[in-house]
Amino acid sequence: QRKQDVGGECSLDEVKMRSGLDPRTTLMIRNIPNKYTEEMLLSKFDHLVPGAFDFFYLPMDENNKCNIGYAFINVSAQPFVPVIYDLLHNKKWDRFNSEKVCVIRYARIQGVQLKDLLVRGTRKTIS
Repeated sequence: QRKQDVGGECSLDEVKMRSGLDPRTTLMIRNIPNKYTEEMLLSKFDHLVPGAFDFFYLPMDENNKCNIGYAFINVSAQPFVPVIYDLLHNKKWDRFNSEKVCVIRYARIQGVQLKDLLVRGTRKTIS
């Protein structure tokens, strides 16, 4: 059973985010069309916020060879959070003629702790 976080700890308060009062830097990106690959999303983020992130993870369904609809990204500094939010949140994806609308939330687990948990899975660390 999935834990829902409607209005909870993972919600993004725009005022706190934009003022820097919320220091979190790890975001969960939801409603990703399943045909997007890791390379496509990394290229998109490299284009939108070059050099701004140090960790990216897109879980894949190995049986179907497609993503499962969400990803995590950790930005190197909090001021990049509103940039990503403004560019992607509540926007339709630009590939595959998808009707899905991107949703940006904070990841429940932040930064290094999330990286550590994902060590066993597929993940991309940017050096």
